[in-house]
Amino acid sequence: MFGHAEIEAFRRSRSPQGLDRTLGRTEIVTRNSIRQCLPEGWRVVGAHASRRL
Repeated sequence: MFGHAEIEAFRRSRSPQGLDRTLGRTEIVTRNSIRQCLPEGWRVVGAHASRRL
């Protein structure tokens, strides 16, 4: 799925029953860093750094 319209159409077309789920791997990408929920909590697991010349 790509874009708001496709995601919305998918959600409207499926039954609201049986939507329980377990997330196995969750990542949030913000400002050139990647955070991941680990057993000890949210941690930065990747980052980008650059230097102005």
